[in-house]
Amino acid sequence: MFYRPAAVVASLAALVAIGSSYTAPSAVASEIKTENLSVRFGVRLQSRIDIPAAVDNAAGDSVGLDGGAEEYDFDMYMRRIRLAIRGTYMEDTNYNLTLSADNLGRNGDGDFTETVRSNDRMDPTVRYAWVSHRIKSGDLTHTIKFGLDKPWFVSSDTDSSSRTLFPNGRPLGGQFAGDRTVGLSYRLSAPMVNFGADIMPARNDSRNLQITARAETSLQEEWKMRRTESMLGKEGFGHVLGVEVGTRTESETDDDGWFQFGIDYNVHWNNITANIDLIVRNQETAGDSQTQFGFTAQAGYAIPLDTGHVVEPALRIGFFDYDEEGDIGLATREDVDSGIQVDAGVNYYINGHNNKFQFAISHWSADEGDAQKTVLRLQHQLNF
Repeated sequence: MFYRPAAVVASLAALVAIGSSYTAPSAVASEIKTENLSVRFGVRLQSRIDIPAAVDNAAGDSVGLDGGAEEYDFDMYMRRIRLAIRGTYMEDTNYNLTLSADNLGRNGDGDFTETVRSNDRMDPTVRYAWVSHRIKSGDLTHTIKFGLDKPWFVSSDTDSSSRTLFPNGRPLGGQFAGDRTVGLSYRLSAPMVNFGADIMPARNDSRNLQITARAETSLQEEWKMRRTESMLGKEGFGHVLGVEVGTRTESETDDDGWFQFGIDYNVHWNNITANIDLIVRNQETAGDSQTQFGFTAQAGYAIPLDTGHVVEPALRIGFFDYDEEGDIGLATREDVDSGIQVDAGVNYYINGHNNKFQFAISHWSADEGDAQKTVLRLQHQLNF
């Protein structure tokens, strides 16, 4: 399938016009404070256009990016709509309630009816809802958290979607992420290392468990940094090494348990910010044991301008082997399957990650069969 140049130009122009009408947001969310309570409000809006340049299934037939038989020239939707209410109570107790209506207006699995595009995904859902309490002891901080959250596991999934280098996040966060359910978490923050463990009912089924653990270190205090996919050209050096293990028990109705190991490295040096992710999983599938593997490496080179804005070209490559037999089916939307994916793009930061444009071209091809996709994506983010 080949896209129509006129439609592409019109789509890109529309999103640029929308984004350029925003003024730069403040660096922090609105906040209300009393003697014992703080309440912060935050909003994240990501306007997205997907342009499927060429999408084929395993048989080599052209299909839609959502896997439906009908092809389409572009898809305009709101990838992220988030409203967050966060804060602190009595200094050491924190909370987070975040509502989302992500993917509003996105093409609905091959159905192009007005009902699907206009009304589906309209109802907000609870994305996060938790309360935590921290206990300080010298240089150590212990934090206990209970509620709905992601496990601190697989950094490509837990890293905020507001700070990604590409419009589509690091691919391993889709296949290897843990279940996001209501559970209990523990964190230890120390000068040289951070450690965390989570225990949750897998798939929201209290008969099953998911147990994960992760540790991060920067080796020296002066090298510590917050994980991010871009430091926007800030001078200096920092890095974070992460190691994690996790397991999920088999469900009562299927053999789908797994054991997983991962290692990741986030490094920043002046204009360059890079991420490397490696994950290996032993997956039970219908009684068969599979060894699944994924590796990605990416980097961006941020160029600060005299205006205070930043331009950043970026490149990523990923290799995936999910131990499948026969032809590989199409990995729809942002997903990947066994094969290779290459992404190239450029970011334009108006006010850091709070107000930015991202443009990228992504190409994935399957290990076996003719499935492949080439997608252009343009996204604007307003985050405050």
